[in-house]
Amino acid sequence: MSSSFVYKSLFLVPILAVVAMQLSFVQSVLSLNQTNEYLHHLCLNRQGTYESGSKYARDLNNLIQMISISILGDVVVFSGDNSIYVKLQCRGDSSTSTCRSCLDTAFSGVSRRCLNNKGRIIWYDNCVLTILTFHTYGEIDYQNNFYISTQRM
Repeated sequence: MSSSFVYKSLFLVPILAVVAMQLSFVQSVLSLNQTNEYLHHLCLNRQGTYESGSKYARDLNNLIQMISISILGDVVVFSGDNSIYVKLQCRGDSSTSTCRSCLDTAFSGVSRRCLNNKGRIIWYDNCVLTILTFHTYGEIDYQNNFYISTQRM
């Protein structure tokens, strides 16, 4: 009986080693996917601009803060005759804290890149932030996109 037990134990050691290596590989791949790398942005000039310090700017900043707290997917704020439509889409495997962090990074990044544009979109690895003057909920946006090519290994 003891030789049978030793044989089975020796047989299981390589299997457990392979499983451990696979789990280590999965963990390293998941950690690679949690970067928040900037990918692309679009400044939509056709939607107009706004002045720094204006009611529009204040409403937009308040809206972003509200999303940061609640992580809502689609929020509407009215600013006089102007509407602000903000859509935040986070990757499905992102945690709430990763999504919040991506929102803060995306809003800061798009504000620098598209200074005072009402319409703007920015893509990061973990999220997409869209700020428009019209509602697009439930619609596919075929106009505002970009393509990523990957290197083949």
